[in-house]
Amino acid sequence: MKTPIISVIVPMFNEASRITRLLESLLCQTFHDFEVIIINDGSTDNSVDIAMLYCQQDNRFHLYHQTNQGLSSARNTGLKYAQGDWIVFFDSDDFIKPQLLAHWHQLACEQHIDVLIGNGERYDVHNPQKHQTTIHQRQPYQQVISGQEWVIHAVTQHQWPHFVWLQFIRHEIIKKHHLRFIDGLYHEDILWTTQLALVTQRIGFDDQPLYYYCANPNSITRKPNPQKEAKRAQSYLQIVIQLLQLADKQHQPLLANALRQQALRELGSFFILFRKRCDTKNQAIIAQQFRTYHLFPALNKGAQNWHQRWFICRVYCVLYWHRWKKR
Repeated sequence: MKTPIISVIVPMFNEASRITRLLESLLCQTFHDFEVIIINDGSTDNSVDIAMLYCQQDNRFHLYHQTNQGLSSARNTGLKYAQGDWIVFFDSDDFIKPQLLAHWHQLACEQHIDVLIGNGERYDVHNPQKHQTTIHQRQPYQQVISGQEWVIHAVTQHQWPHFVWLQFIRHEIIKKHHLRFIDGLYHEDILWTTQLALVTQRIGFDDQPLYYYCANPNSITRKPNPQKEAKRAQSYLQIVIQLLQLADKQHQPLLANALRQQALRELGSFFILFRKRCDTKNQAIIAQQFRTYHLFPALNKGAQNWHQRWFICRVYCVLYWHRWKKR
């Protein structure tokens, strides 16, 4: 059997009401030399039945099963089966324009790049006529730069598009550097994108919005759940720690500073979750965990002004107060 040029990896968990939209948009692609790898992550609705219909209809579609282990695990499983020269990860509740695969592949080949950062629009499924906003507007379009230069640019521009579903990646880069998603981590796209950028020599950018990102009302970021909110906060803490560790390994000062700046921004996301969406019990647990990480010196090293230093001190004071309150 001929090896496909592009492997499309689609994790699926209980998406019976939405996945048809994505699969139909894949059938309508003007580029035909691709495979679709659907990873059923333990669905309990009839998502599997729907996916099977597409597999029976088109031999480019393949369905694999695993017990429910989360998005990162499902993507990693998809990588095990992927045969294409290029990899894309699409979310099962989104959809794409007919020319997306053809356009991204053409740009990647013409520019001899290893990663293409595409663009998309936020799509309101309940109000399709509503004006859609593009995902990013401040990327170095019509340029080819290194991944390290991209990190510096994106952080400086305050626009770090760490969306895996906008990435068109040469498979060899993933295999050569053994890139994988961290199992059990929420917001796993942040570290994946950072690791990918740090090892990539040539990244290109496309400003055409060809991907439709559909807000999911059932997303973990929208449905209040004390345990999941605590897990999200803990995930942000792990991301902060990893970014600081990556910064310490860099020899280029601008890159190290950019990674520390991004760590401070992710600390801001953590702090909002901790204060506004975690219950008292989980706040005490997280505050106790935070104390063991000893992050103050590394965070303060990345602070560029008194406002950022004050923010770091505020985070410490609030978390230590919650830890003390537990006693």
